Amino acid sequence: MPDFSAAVIGVRMIGGERGGLRSVSHSCLLSPLGYGGTERYCYGVTDDIPDNKGNVWMKIRGGAVTLNHPTKWEECSVCFTVHPNVEIVRLLLVYGARITDFELDAARKNPNPDFLRTLQSHQRKPYSRPAPLPDLPPVPSPLELATAALTAQIRELEDRLAALHMNVQAKEARNQSASSSVLNCQLPSQVFTRDQRWDYSRQLSTFTSNHSYHQRRSAALNERNGSLQIRNVALMRVPAGSSASLPCPTLTIV
Repeated sequence: MPDFSAAVIGVRMIGGERGGLRSVSHSCLLSPLGYGGTERYCYGVTDDIPDNKGNVWMKIRGGAVTLNHPTKWEECSVCFTVHPNVEIVRLLLVYGARITDFELDAARKNPNPDFLRTLQSHQRKPYSRPAPLPDLPPVPSPLELATAALTAQIRELEDRLAALHMNVQAKEARNQSASSSVLNCQLPSQVFTRDQRWDYSRQLSTFTSNHSYHQRRSAALNERNGSLQIRNVALMRVPAGSSASLPCPTLTIV
């Protein structure tokens, strides 16, 4: 970076230094090889990257230049240290990285001969790509788990509701039979006493009370079933990104 301490700094110079460094890597293999990149400054100087210490300097877009006290190089740039790795080179070659003169020249600059041998070996006999991993079974999302739990509870509630309807119908049939017997008071060759009529009246009152209770219970279960179905539809419409924090609803059936 030029020394601005004794220079007259203008807008053009400031703008050039802000975006005046361009780093170029011609291939994805050059970084793991550790050689072969180029950097060009706004005033025409070019250099190889990484440097002799393995560092690559990258300018921060918009780095400020102070007029009286110029911004230091470390304050407007970021340094990355490149660590050559032959295993990364092999992995890139396996998945289709191409070898050109740029990669061969960079491998020759690296003092480790394994890099050049790896490229030349791949040129003679390309590495085969490993077999793909078997597909794992899909993992249900929290929304799917909540929906399945709610669906099971709805089915259980529907089964209990159907059983309750059958029980109400059976009690209604017995209630009608008892009512007919008490109101008509007609049985062949039988005369009802006062105690018997009172017993039938008490049975009729009991059946009527049970009938009213089961009707109210059936209406309450129907209402609960409707609310659960509405909630199930709402859960199915929840966006996928918000399902991670969705609790699994529970229903206590008494």
